[in-house]
Amino acid sequence: MARNRNSHETRQKILEVSKNLFLEKGFDNTSIQDIIDGLGGLTKGVIYHHFESKYDILQTIISENNQEILNYNWRGDTALEIGRASCRERV
Repeated sequence: MARNRNSHETRQKILEVSKNLFLEKGFDNTSIQDIIDGLGGLTKGVIYHHFESKYDILQTIISENNQEILNYNWRGDTALEIGRASCRERV
């Protein structure tokens, strides 16, 4: 991903890569380094420019994909389970 891409595209790419990793590996088993590795050359600083933390990324994914998240068959007591319960309470 080129450095001069616009901020919105970069943010969306971070969310896309993070969401895929969270679904594949689980939130708790996904590190910021995993996300960086999936971004094709972007740095940790770029992630923290757009998001305060990995949990902030998760909250954004949940808020932007609320219905999809609610319909997914989650298992366990991970942060994603907690986020899903939070979404259900708001609906």
